[in-house]
Amino acid sequence: MIVTTGVEPQSSTHTADMKRIETMIRKALWSAGGAAVLLATAPAFAQTANVTIDFKIDVIDGCSITTGGGAPALLDFGTTQGGLSTTAIDAQTAAGNITVLCNAASSAATFSIGPGKNDFGSQRNLNNPLIVGPAGNIAYRLFHNPARTMEYLPDQKIPISQPILAGVPFELTIYGRVEGGQNLLAGGYTDQATGTLAL
Repeated sequence: MIVTTGVEPQSSTHTADMKRIETMIRKALWSAGGAAVLLATAPAFAQTANVTIDFKIDVIDGCSITTGGGAPALLDFGTTQGGLSTTAIDAQTAAGNITVLCNAASSAATFSIGPGKNDFGSQRNLNNPLIVGPAGNIAYRLFHNPARTMEYLPDQKIPISQPILAGVPFELTIYGRVEGGQNLLAGGYTDQATGTLAL
């Protein structure tokens, strides 16, 4: 008697195909697992952002004025006897006291001296704060030239007497005079103003 089952025997070709399919499935699963491992172990990179930055500098023509020792320039009338003065007292800024250096040449530069702290109108005054009233002032004047004929009235621009050459320093001298005929009381007197060079 012959006994049969409901399953047909597999051919050798069918068996080979199944093995190829199993092999392909295994490779696919391995590749997927490997990619997952690589993704899990790959370092995380920070996000970046960019910005454009402009840099600039503006260079202008101009001058620098330096004073001896870095302190304010000084015109010192010295020491005189108290009482009624009979003659004028002349003084000037010392050599090297005011030095000008420009980076541009000019033949039309001017220099001016502004009002002092104790001016009365256009009259400049040295002042002693310990003496009350007009007696605490000594009138003085400032000039551009040694002959004292070109006066620096407050903010009046006076042409520089020499051409300014780029990169060549030169000295600026201020001449002062305390007029005679004033009653000078004992004490110390001072004043201060700002000089301005314009090209």
